[in-house]
Amino acid sequence: MGEDCQLLSRVRDTVLGGATAERCIASVTEWNKWKDDEDWVLLAQGGAQTLTHQDSCGKDSWLTVQEGSLGFGWMSRPTEEERRTWSACPNGFTKGKLRYVILEPGQTIYFEAGTIHFVFRVI
Repeated sequence: MGEDCQLLSRVRDTVLGGATAERCIASVTEWNKWKDDEDWVLLAQGGAQTLTHQDSCGKDSWLTVQEGSLGFGWMSRPTEEERRTWSACPNGFTKGKLRYVILEPGQTIYFEAGTIHFVFRVI
């Protein structure tokens, strides 16, 4: 929820709020369309990165690169012990096998719910 994660929300506010200081007149339906997008769209500028994490929605995911280069990394075949240790302290975890791939526009990667992963935008 940090400032680096608010780019899509700021685009939405600009589009729906218009370029004036007047009260926003966008309909609830228009706002709800953006709410759905915010649940599944990843928008990041060059140099942005995440820590290792598991997505909270509990669903399998696909990432398709639209523009630029995107790095996707994951913990390869973690043991149950590695999962428990990572869960106890994700930011301090230094074991396991981390792998990554650089995706270019038009390429898609699929990963299952529960995959420990990280994402970064290549500068």
